[in-house]
Amino acid sequence: MTQATSVSQDEIDQLSDKTKPNKKRLRDRYRRSGRKGKTTKANGKLGDVGAGIKQAFTPGSTACLILCLLILVLIGWLLFQGAHIYASLGRQIGQSTLIEWQRLGAGVVEQWPIPVLSWLLSRVLWVASDILHALQITVYGLGFILIFLLLQTGEIAPSAIKNSPALSKSIIRSLRSFKKIKTQSGDSRLIAGMVDDYNAYYEKFMFNLRVAQYLCFLIDAAICVSFAPFIKGGWGQWEYVKFSYNVWADTDWTNVMRASIAVFFLWLACWCFFQVRKGVRIFSGRVNHG
Repeated sequence: MTQATSVSQDEIDQLSDKTKPNKKRLRDRYRRSGRKGKTTKANGKLGDVGAGIKQAFTPGSTACLILCLLILVLIGWLLFQGAHIYASLGRQIGQSTLIEWQRLGAGVVEQWPIPVLSWLLSRVLWVASDILHALQITVYGLGFILIFLLLQTGEIAPSAIKNSPALSKSIIRSLRSFKKIKTQSGDSRLIAGMVDDYNAYYEKFMFNLRVAQYLCFLIDAAICVSFAPFIKGGWGQWEYVKFSYNVWADTDWTNVMRASIAVFFLWLACWCFFQVRKGVRIFSGRVNHG
């Protein structure tokens, strides 16, 4: 009985010895398959990123993106030209010394220990300081340039909201979450009118923004016409040239150009930018990304 038991134990030991290599092979195969799965997943993610980049930079979206950058440069130049009128207005309103912008700290930035970043930022500051010096800004002029930027914001804001899906969606969600009041039987005409005004309180936002846009256009045009006269020497020269007015010789075309830029062409350039940015999203397939 004891011999049979020992033989059985030996057989069990032999079987376990035989199965050890099999277990090792299975373990190695499992590890390789796990690594292969991880590698496959990583390759899949890299493939998705590559496909996304390829889809984002299609020929159409790339062309629109380049056009967007060119329009942004144009908008910067138009802002510079339009600001001339308001900087000149500041010099006409009161006697004030020109603001010394120096180099806006470009020399200090250039000494930073970060080579590429310091060089790029210092060049930007150099260009900005040259622009500010070219405008010949006084203390009064700085205030009027801020007014110019405020007017331009009012002129462009409705178009910016209308052409921004993310911003429009956010406004729609806010308006939908607003709880309106219902009129009740027996309410007087005054209460019914107040209820209507209350319910339309936030919905009038876009309408009021459009009214503000038209007011900004009118104020901008009035300032440009008054302080950037289209006749050389100012509007007072009209008495002397009205009977012998020569369009090419007596018109101040610089003021005409700058007034047109401030009142219309700057808004038009921004509108074109919004349309081209739409093209970038359409051609890249990112129409639902806001």
